[in-house]
Amino acid sequence: MEQKSILWELEYWQLLDVHHSIDTMHIKKNVCESMCGTLLQQRGKGKDHENAREDLKDMGIRPELYAEETDTGTVLPVAATTLSKMERKEFCEFLHGLKVPSGYSSNFKRLESVKDMKMNFHLMKSHDCHVLMTALLPVALRGIKTVLVREAVMSLCFFFNAIEQKVIDVDALSRLQKRHFETLCLLEATFPPTFFDLMVHLIAHLAKEIFYLGPSYLHQMFPYERFYGFLKSLVHNRSFPEGAMVRGYGTIEAVEWAMGYMDPQNPIGVPHSRHEGRLAGVGTLGKKSITPGRDSFNKAHFIVLQQTDIVTSYVNEHLQHLREGNPNHNEAWVAKKHMQGFNTRLRD
Repeated sequence: MEQKSILWELEYWQLLDVHHSIDTMHIKKNVCESMCGTLLQQRGKGKDHENAREDLKDMGIRPELYAEETDTGTVLPVAATTLSKMERKEFCEFLHGLKVPSGYSSNFKRLESVKDMKMNFHLMKSHDCHVLMTALLPVALRGIKTVLVREAVMSLCFFFNAIEQKVIDVDALSRLQKRHFETLCLLEATFPPTFFDLMVHLIAHLAKEIFYLGPSYLHQMFPYERFYGFLKSLVHNRSFPEGAMVRGYGTIEAVEWAMGYMDPQNPIGVPHSRHEGRLAGVGTLGKKSITPGRDSFNKAHFIVLQQTDIVTSYVNEHLQHLREGNPNHNEAWVAKKHMQGFNTRLRD
């Protein structure tokens, strides 16, 4: 039975250029999970399984990939998206050893398992999938031997990276959409038909949506999801969640209003940021106080004096005095005595 949204009953609805705004955040998250699950052959997330091979048989395409029944069970022939154990291990090791700036993404060491060679999708946030699909996945898959799969995945990631820019050339949108259709053809040539669900289909409409609504960051769900998470943190009484949100939000508003009447140099009860002072060179994490000994202080003082131009004449005079007074000693002895006694001689 065909269903039609009640919004179409509005008189102006059919005149709109964009009837529903497509959220790129959820699209990237779902496509990322499907793609990574398929490449890593992860059960429950991958799109290449026995039912997918039966779909190929029903469609009459790719006969070399049909499931085979043997004495030990059902065997799935190796497909283009079937990565070897070494390739899957390299992919997981890349994410395991990845280091990114603070606040750039989650720690990917927690999001994957090198031992099991799989991703922990239940721990991944939408922003982590955004980072994978726009920056990290093309680098992580550079070691895949199957060229078609590597080019298809990289082309899709480059498309997501292009539409996420804050400044987009309108004339380039048509070329970007045309290139994406070529990317879909590459994906269809390598990935199973089950990979192409509704989310993959909606990608084809993103370029047109950006043409009418502006850059993607202006109409995606990231700010709303963050605000929902903030409201959720205010709920301490699950019997009355709405009241807890109102009370907590009102308290925060009252505190921020009262802070306007406090001395900004001495904010009472306001915790200091852990990043405060770090940009000025004064660290707060793991700070250690070291009191150098007299010998270390003299060495540091000697090194500073050696780099000062005004002291050069006194340095040469002291070296000449040591050489003339000790002609039987080599230069190493002279340098040692010079380091030990120059500070005292200069002070005197």
